[in-house]
Amino acid sequence: MRLALDTSVLLTVFNQEPGAEDWMETLIQARRQGQLVLCEVVYAELAPAFGSHTEFEKVLDDLGASRSHRGRSRLARRPDFQAVSQRGWTAAAPNP
Repeated sequence: MRLALDTSVLLTVFNQEPGAEDWMETLIQARRQGQLVLCEVVYAELAPAFGSHTEFEKVLDDLGASRSHRGRSRLARRPDFQAVSQRGWTAAAPNP
């Protein structure tokens, strides 16, 4: 079993906020049953909170979590998205 970790849960644990002990116990139980993973977005949201990449990786290792390496997203493999990204188009900001 793989369990995807959420940014807010990890920040609660890392910052020792109220509820951190309960979340930590939940993570320990989940780790006993399978693999804890962070998607690229969660990784990117958490990384700035640490002094270095090495420090962040050590914390994840201590937690028993790893970064999910699933390669390119499914959206990026769709031909219509490929065409748009190759042209360098971007989404327009909504009109106020």
